[in-house]
Amino acid sequence: CPYNCFYCDKGTWGNRCRGRSPENIVKEVEYLIDTFGVDSIVFHDDTFNINNERLLEFCDLLIDKNIRINWSSNCRVNNMTLEIAKKMRRAGCRMIAYGIESGNQDILDSMKKGVKLPQVSRAIRATRQAGIIPFAYLMIGWFDETREQVMDTIRFCMDNRLIGDFSFFTPVPHTPAFFKVQEERKL
Repeated sequence: CPYNCFYCDKGTWGNRCRGRSPENIVKEVEYLIDTFGVDSIVFHDDTFNINNERLLEFCDLLIDKNIRINWSSNCRVNNMTLEIAKKMRRAGCRMIAYGIESGNQDILDSMKKGVKLPQVSRAIRATRQAGIIPFAYLMIGWFDETREQVMDTIRFCMDNRLIGDFSFFTPVPHTPAFFKVQEERKL
């Protein structure tokens, strides 16, 4: 992932994207269907829509080859459009998980998430409008996060009719957030 979220552990991998070709991925999907009878796949790529040209080519291949498989993926809200969501749906996508993290802009800014709440709402709306279920990964307990800011996140989810997972912020070793916690002697 090329983004620099303050909590992310990409130190091992770096921030250079290494994408497989759409043809290669589709061949693997065909193998899974033909060999094991797989009818659904979850792509655990951190940012499946980091390169929308590649994503659209992948979708086109599934559609052109008439490959019928249900699939889901993780995507970034700032890279999602209605056009892309509609193509993903036609290609069999049933759910998109977004790392939304918070419904409070100050917290998102502190996390260096690189997104604004209106972008989040637009992506959720586009996803739902395309007939795909939007799913949210959320985090509470960020540095000095107040009860009211946590409630902002809960209200944001309710206002946007989101389902998702709430996790407690846990500073992963070797991340900027971990070093901040160490510096503040909270570990």
